[in-house]
Amino acid sequence: SLMAQARTGAIYLSVTNSGPSPDALVGLETDRAEFAELHESLNENNVMQMRAVERLELAPGQMTDLGAMHMHIMLVGLKAPLKPGETVKLRLIFETSDPLEIDVPVGDAPAH
Repeated sequence: SLMAQARTGAIYLSVTNSGPSPDALVGLETDRAEFAELHESLNENNVMQMRAVERLELAPGQMTDLGAMHMHIMLVGLKAPLKPGETVKLRLIFETSDPLEIDVPVGDAPAH
């Protein structure tokens, strides 16, 4: 029997702009997938749509919670299945701030 391997993964996180001036998240990189992209979930005519977001404005002194904004980071073309308990290295690229590398813990896949 063939086992279906997930080719995508979703990351939810919060980003805080602790600086005094506006910034924006403009890119994402990971070596675990072909590419990583910020997606927004929209309900159009009772159909859930996903749209890529090119840049996410980050107001000074504010925390931006992707989940609360109906957004997530999509990992597309995973090079190996994600296993609960491991971490994924993700590089956040900003318009003005230096890039930030984070380790994202992998949790169990949601039931749906």
